[in-house]
Amino acid sequence: MYHPHLFARRAELLALRDLAPTLEISTTISPILEAVKEDSRDLLRCMQVMGEAGMVASVIVNPVDGDFKSGDAVEAWRQSLNERFQLFPSMLPAYVCRPKSTAQQIDAFLAAYPNRDVALLYWSPKISNPTLTDLVGRPRIRFHINLHNQMSAAQRGMLPTNKAVDVTDHFERCLRNADYGSPEFFSDDHLNYSTDSAGFGDFSIVGAQYIPGGGQAHAVAIHAIYKADDDALWVEHFISDDTDLDVGTVEGKYLQAASKLTEATAARPAEFGQDIALEGFAADVENSTFPGLAVSKRRQIYHHLALVHSLIYEP
Repeated sequence: MYHPHLFARRAELLALRDLAPTLEISTTISPILEAVKEDSRDLLRCMQVMGEAGMVASVIVNPVDGDFKSGDAVEAWRQSLNERFQLFPSMLPAYVCRPKSTAQQIDAFLAAYPNRDVALLYWSPKISNPTLTDLVGRPRIRFHINLHNQMSAAQRGMLPTNKAVDVTDHFERCLRNADYGSPEFFSDDHLNYSTDSAGFGDFSIVGAQYIPGGGQAHAVAIHAIYKADDDALWVEHFISDDTDLDVGTVEGKYLQAASKLTEATAARPAEFGQDIALEGFAADVENSTFPGLAVSKRRQIYHHLALVHSLIYEP
């Protein structure tokens, strides 16, 4: 199963909401959602749609980025999710075990969500082998998720194969959109994960580092994964011709990038596949319409998830 890590921003949540009713993803995609916004309304709507579609999702209840950097907003936000957790057992409360996490804090998390499945994520966890052995033995922990390969080899080897998931950031982020260049190898995890784990994951074309949006775009970039001849995934970057702040408009830059994407996907359908996101980009190019950069991001994520789904789906 594929476990994409997303920051639960509106574009990402809308991409998931688009996927749930259009593709049979309940057996292929199980997202990990780490919120960065205190306003939980979009997340609650997404949990509702995913729950009704029978999807399994891990919703991190101890976020630390964005609005939660100070920690003051976490508790009220966490309480706002309880109704969805109670209504949909497939929505899993998830806890990130970080370097400062203690066994007592993990126990408190488990006690806060009794009699239901949960997920644990490990990011440089400073926990003892006996503590991990105890956690591995608890049947209601549905997933043990290794983030960034930041577990020791010995502790990673302690995770049960039928519950272990490795999530790795494969996206090479550039500081400026104009700096993206040639296509790059992305991942072949979907070909290899089943030997020692129950799933694999990535950070899509967003990357693992949370970077707040804002500001006018110097250049517009559209990132799209495609399948190479050996079934490995590569990512191609479609960049607007205009890359200076004072040259052109955002609308024009978007259409320049979308035109390049549409030309590539039309010429190489076996590599990019076909989905409603790519169709949306093509329609914009044909009609010279600009839906906004948020819609572009939503489509990029949709395409990413849809293509990975197509590679692991077995009807």
